[in-house]
Amino acid sequence: MKTTTVRFDPELWAKVKRLADRRGLRRAAFVRDATLAYVVAIETEQRLLFDHSGFLAQLQRRVVALEALGRGGRS
Repeated sequence: MKTTTVRFDPELWAKVKRLADRRGLRRAAFVRDATLAYVVAIETEQRLLFDHSGFLAQLQRRVVALEALGRGGRS
């Protein structure tokens, strides 16, 4: 387990305190859980992008072909 220090400006810390208190969580647990949620969201987004990259490449080829047709078949 890694222990670290984070710094919050007063406004953000007030929000963290309010949200943690409202949920009955210790502030350290709230910060840890929020960080984990953020990392999972980023990993999920990257995985979705990778999963759809083949589809996006095919779609891009179709757009290029349609643009060529719009120019009278010229590349």
